[in-house]
Amino acid sequence: MRKRSVGINIRVSVTEKKKVTMLARKCGLSLSEYLRQRELEIEMNKQFHKGI
Repeated sequence: MRKRSVGINIRVSVTEKKKVTMLARKCGLSLSEYLRQRELEIEMNKQFHKGI
């Protein structure tokens, strides 16, 4: 059963979409999963740097 049921819509340029889609493919991830993982990585870095 899917746990995720809420969507988030963002506006990007054609070039931005192509770039992020390419990066997701290179990682073997869907666009949604790639964006979720990037956000988690950013949040983890923020928390890490707060502790320094």
